[in-house]
Amino acid sequence: MSKTWVYKLSKNEVADLRSKLDEGDFQFRKLNHAQFQACADGLTVSMYNSGKLVVQGKNSEAWCVQHLGAKPMVASDDAGIKVDKSSGGWPAEANAIGSDEAGKGDSFGGLVVSAVGLTSETLALVKETTVCDSKQMKDNIILQLAPWLKERVAYKTINLFPAEYNKEWCKHDSNVNKLLTVMHAECIENVATKGAFESAVVDRFSPRLPVTKILSTTLPKINVTEKPRAEEFLAVACASVLARAGFLEQIVQLSDELAIDIPLGSGGPVPLALREYRGIHGNDKWQQAVKIHFKNVQKFIL
Repeated sequence: MSKTWVYKLSKNEVADLRSKLDEGDFQFRKLNHAQFQACADGLTVSMYNSGKLVVQGKNSEAWCVQHLGAKPMVASDDAGIKVDKSSGGWPAEANAIGSDEAGKGDSFGGLVVSAVGLTSETLALVKETTVCDSKQMKDNIILQLAPWLKERVAYKTINLFPAEYNKEWCKHDSNVNKLLTVMHAECIENVATKGAFESAVVDRFSPRLPVTKILSTTLPKINVTEKPRAEEFLAVACASVLARAGFLEQIVQLSDELAIDIPLGSGGPVPLALREYRGIHGNDKWQQAVKIHFKNVQKFIL
């Protein structure tokens, strides 16, 4: 677990630090009670209005040695700073929104994105369940938990079936990350209207932090965090369950409509299913079943 480093800076030191960060490859974003927050390659630098600098994340110790030298640290629980050393850099789990997607790597089917908001009350309820990262849960458990979550938490899901996915992928410059950015932002914005949420955590899919850029304009009062493996944050875990359940339900519906047993993923059974699909539906209806830009799919399009 990464350590949290906290320093007290003068106005001149803050100005010097900002200049150094501007010259680097940092992405800046708004943060409550802070002058700025800058992120790059897993490192987060937060400059609070109180004059306290908080450094967390990858290679944080080396960064502090390089940029702050022998400057003494101060207690991280001083007034004006809300940092939980045990949190690994995550915001508080209560009054937080999490978002995640499912289907991105599957040849058949489209794409599903969900966002979930947890209040203090719903957080306590979810902690009593087995909800965790959906990749660590069996599909039948996910399908049982999803309806339970929907009855209790604020959520929004966008479920793109293949035909719509392929159209939207083209509209977004044939770039899945641009499409994901819009879907995540829309889901989070929708959930934000359903409660007094203070932060949002996104399972990071791009180092450019594109969701943060959008939400800094549309939801300036919400602190946004984009980190890999974000499913360890409970709101994101809930979102991963709803997204996975939505995708599984989509695959069941497509299997019925297309009269084939659609496999998940893009591995072993997929080429056989692609041949079967072509044999039944011909070679001009791929958009209703698969992600047409996938290389393994392109091999079957004559």
